[in-house]
Amino acid sequence: PLMLLAFLSYMLRIKVNLKRILFGALWFIVFLLPTYAMSDNNYFTHRLYIPFFGVLLVTAELSSPSMRNTKSFNINFTFVLAVILLFLSFYSCRQASYYSDRKTFWVAAVKQNPRSARANAGAGRYFESINDLSSAEAYSLKALDLATGHDTPRILTQTGQVYARKTDYDSAEEFYLKAIEAYQYSEAAYFGLSQVYQMNGEY
Repeated sequence: PLMLLAFLSYMLRIKVNLKRILFGALWFIVFLLPTYAMSDNNYFTHRLYIPFFGVLLVTAELSSPSMRNTKSFNINFTFVLAVILLFLSFYSCRQASYYSDRKTFWVAAVKQNPRSARANAGAGRYFESINDLSSAEAYSLKALDLATGHDTPRILTQTGQVYARKTDYDSAEEFYLKAIEAYQYSEAAYFGLSQVYQMNGEY
């Protein structure tokens, strides 16, 4: 409460435009709200890009009006802006490097978001595609531990596919049946299960 009162006192002292302050704060909150509605919420940094403009609006408004037209303020503001732009440019280039190939992308995704079911599932699909079935199994099982809601049947089916590729048909059948139990209209799970029965000679 004391910090809030001090903040309000400061705003009144420098005679800021409260409407602009409120607009900046609402901008930040409104554009960040969709993040909280996602079941697989890992607070990815790119979700702050648009809301961050609200922070800039508030910061600009909080600078003292008596300083805005002075030479020293303009020099300092230009310097700070240049540093921010350089940092964001470097960060963008660094993020772009993660898209160089599929392996780099998915390994980075898991490293940055280890609690993400989708990131682990994506890594599992990649390693399955290159026949690294041990890694595919590990990532798929990790994804399954983290999965919630509508992601669960898909990851169960994916795990069944990995075991089918490893010719562990009993485990594959188990995961396909779990996928069908979780979502009875899973075409991929039914198809995978039919292949398992075919390989076992169960016509």
